[in-house]
Amino acid sequence: MSFSFGNINLGDASFGTVQLGQISFGSEIIWEKVVPNSMVLEIDKSIKELELPLEQYMDVKWEVNWGDGTKETGGTKHSYTDGATGNHRVTVSGAAKWTKKINGSYYTTPTSLRSGLVSVAVNGMCPIRVWPISAFNGCTALQTIDDGLFNGVVPYDDGENMGVCFGVNYWIMDNFFTGCSKLKSIPEKLITNVASGAKSKSMKNISFYQTFYQSGITSIPEALFSGLPSLTWANNEEGEFSMDSTFSRCNSLTKVGRIFDNLPTKAQSVNFGYVFAYCTGITSISDALFSKVPTIGGSWYGVSNRLFNAAFRNCTGLKSVPTNILSGIANDSKVDITYFFDSCIGITTKLPEVWNTHGSTKHTGFYVGCSNASNYGTVPSAWKNY
Repeated sequence: MSFSFGNINLGDASFGTVQLGQISFGSEIIWEKVVPNSMVLEIDKSIKELELPLEQYMDVKWEVNWGDGTKETGGTKHSYTDGATGNHRVTVSGAAKWTKKINGSYYTTPTSLRSGLVSVAVNGMCPIRVWPISAFNGCTALQTIDDGLFNGVVPYDDGENMGVCFGVNYWIMDNFFTGCSKLKSIPEKLITNVASGAKSKSMKNISFYQTFYQSGITSIPEALFSGLPSLTWANNEEGEFSMDSTFSRCNSLTKVGRIFDNLPTKAQSVNFGYVFAYCTGITSISDALFSKVPTIGGSWYGVSNRLFNAAFRNCTGLKSVPTNILSGIANDSKVDITYFFDSCIGITTKLPEVWNTHGSTKHTGFYVGCSNASNYGTVPSAWKNY
């Protein structure tokens, strides 16, 4: 039964157990009931043509409430003609795949989402069962995300293994929030809340390549990477843990805490290359930051199986280097720490004499360009030259 008073529409209502559907004043929705197990996308009012990259998951159809009074089963595209003065709230329920393919070919995130997605909220279990890599890549209007974003995912194999975030054997979150320049914070439980079925067993590879690259984050929760699955490997192309460029070019980031204390304990190779490179706003980093990175087991096919190269390259706002910055990083010929603090011109204090403890590593240019450090003149040439 629908109730209305003048221009005020209460939608479907019942009394006893009170259930109000949608309250609107004129054409503008001012209140809407929460749909359980749904995802709500806030879309900027400037978007008139919206596309959602959804595909059917198994035999379940998804439902879309487009936020203008229109509902649709299995909808992916919508035109707005309601003249709303506020943003639209699009609710997706049921179950679906968030796809990166159209007719079998890869494509980028729809333009309407890249420029118009403002926030993502989840009520109960998220209806998205399969997330692709790069899902929100380039969403420059995105400001907030929900810590329940991944609590509905299932282990999924698209036949390529690398096309989805949470595969049967791979956990690949590459480029997921790349370029989200208005995204200021990361929910602490974003990864902890990944559905248990997607992290209950060992993975062959785990990768966070450029996950938050060039985003607007100002801090990183220290418990962000809690709850990751362990790694296992059967050949030389498995067992990699990668944080290559994960936070690179996050210029609003000001400090780095002990965010690596909860990683898998073992891997066949690790890659932390460029992890904070070009983060010009960083002023301080925690001592012994890498002390609990995965230890190495097996024999990686490459020359180097522990990459930390250019980890803080061009962090021009950094003021000092912690004494135990290389704690947990072995003094080994397969360790690459080249250009670690390349061009960190803001350092004015004494540089730790790591050349006395890590001389067996690949270390060319470790301190190159740190010319304002008080003891730069005593740094061995191999550690400060290109």
